[in-house]
Amino acid sequence: MEGKAKKIFINGLILSLPLILMSVLSYAFGLAENKFFGYLTIILLVVAIFLVQRNFRNSYLNGYGSYGQLFGNTLLMILISLFVHGIFIYIFYKFIAPEQINIILENAKAILYQNDMLSDDQIEAAYEMQKKMVTPLFLSISSAFSYLIWGIITNLITSAINKKNKDPFTDAMKEIADNE
Repeated sequence: MEGKAKKIFINGLILSLPLILMSVLSYAFGLAENKFFGYLTIILLVVAIFLVQRNFRNSYLNGYGSYGQLFGNTLLMILISLFVHGIFIYIFYKFIAPEQINIILENAKAILYQNDMLSDDQIEAAYEMQKKMVTPLFLSISSAFSYLIWGIITNLITSAINKKNKDPFTDAMKEIADNE
C-alpha cells in the first residue's frame, strides 16, 4: 500500500474506533434511548474527524492542505470508517446481541401506541412491516447512512477550519533564493 493510501486507510480505521466504542457503551449501559448519549456520540464523531483530519494535514501534507485536499481525503477516511462500523453493527445485531432487535421493535411499537391518530389495526400493520425491515443488514446500512450524513457535514466544517494554504510569496522568494 502506498504512503497516502496507507495513511488514509489507517486514519479511517482510527476514525471507526470511537463509533464502535460508543456502540458498545450504548449496549453495555442501556443508553440507546438516552438523548444526551446520542449528542455525546455526535460530539465525539466531530472531534475525531477534526483530529484525524488535522493529523493527516500535519503528517502527510507537511502542515499545509487546501480545502479540497482535506475534504476529499477525509471523506475517504469517513467511508472506510463507516464500512468498518457497518460490519461491526451487522455482526453485533446478528451474533452478539440479536435480542436488541426485539427491544428496538418494542420501543417503536410503544411510540406508535402513543400516537392517538392511529388505530390498533394500523399500529399492528406498521409493526409487522417494521419487523420485516429491521434486520442486522438494515440496521448496519441505516447506521452507516446516518453517520455518513454527519460525517459529511462535519467534514465540510472541519475542512474549512483545518485548511492551511502555503504562502505564495514565501514560496516565490524561496525559489529566487534557491536560484541564486
